[in-house]
Amino acid sequence: MDVFWESPWPAVGLFGFGLVALAVAYHNTRNRALLWAAAVDVLLGLAGVAVEYFVVTDYEEVENTLSDAAAALAANDENALLSFFDPEASSLRASVHGALAMFEIHDAGFRGLEVRFNHVMNPPTATAQFRGRIVYSSRGGDGARNPYLQPVTIHLRREGDRWLISEVDAQGYRKM
Repeated sequence: MDVFWESPWPAVGLFGFGLVALAVAYHNTRNRALLWAAAVDVLLGLAGVAVEYFVVTDYEEVENTLSDAAAALAANDENALLSFFDPEASSLRASVHGALAMFEIHDAGFRGLEVRFNHVMNPPTATAQFRGRIVYSSRGGDGARNPYLQPVTIHLRREGDRWLISEVDAQGYRKM
């Protein structure tokens, strides 16, 4: 059911199909009640798109967290990047600090995001898998830019209204 809230296209398609069907029916019958039905269809379609715009699902929240973290990484903004990490993950936070001290990041991003949620846990957790991409150079090195492409698994936990990164595995995917 989340597919209706992840993208506006299901609402646009559903109500667009209804509008076309009503237009064909009106053309064949000239029944004015079908024009009112078409107006209602347009209003419901607009309402569906508005709901999709304002409803933010857990998947979208995790995706936004990872996108914002990638942007902070690409900007070499350690404080902003660490704000996405669980404060209790001290060794992970230390690894991030050490890596940013050794490398300058020129670009960061990801593709193929898949997220699984465990809402039974308290607090809820999520596991995100994707193909990560980083372009970096060594600080004090020759300045050569090196691409790093790797399957990544990230574990997150819900803290209030935010998803925080609690564990990162860049050695490859784990089975979920």
